[in-house]
Amino acid sequence: MPIRFDTGDLKLVAAELRTAGNKVLAAEIRGAMRAEAKVAADKVAASAREQGLEKAADNVKTRVNFSPRSVRVSIFIPAKVVPYARPLEFGSQGRSNGGSGSGGVNRHPVYAAVGSDAYKDTKRWVDQPTRPFFMRALRLWSAATSVNVTAAATAVIRAAGFH
Repeated sequence: MPIRFDTGDLKLVAAELRTAGNKVLAAEIRGAMRAEAKVAADKVAASAREQGLEKAADNVKTRVNFSPRSVRVSIFIPAKVVPYARPLEFGSQGRSNGGSGSGGVNRHPVYAAVGSDAYKDTKRWVDQPTRPFFMRALRLWSAATSVNVTAAATAVIRAAGFH
């Protein structure tokens, strides 16, 4: 469930830097963008911690692409590391909340000790409310992050003497 901020005009800058062979300035721009993305990722992690999702909070990642084809920042949680993050955010079994990050339920079986009455009840399924954290945080911070990422890249470009 990544969120991406497209910074369209920076594609032209990336193309010109590649043509000029200026890898140092490109790396500085990428670093400035990564620092701003980390601020937003920290807010997503704080939202996950509020919901008691420590493993999800510890695994919020950022990725920065700065090339002529793709200039963007992605904030995501790897599904292989935290497989339960998506169902807790969006719900399951056709009970999705439409990706809004609020409402919805997860439907799952109840497991009990072998030999108990609950163990014999194979049709015992329950609805567990979702605990949205990702989309809620991004709704609050995505616009500011997009502006900050673009401003950070622009500041590096201007500091290098370009206008």
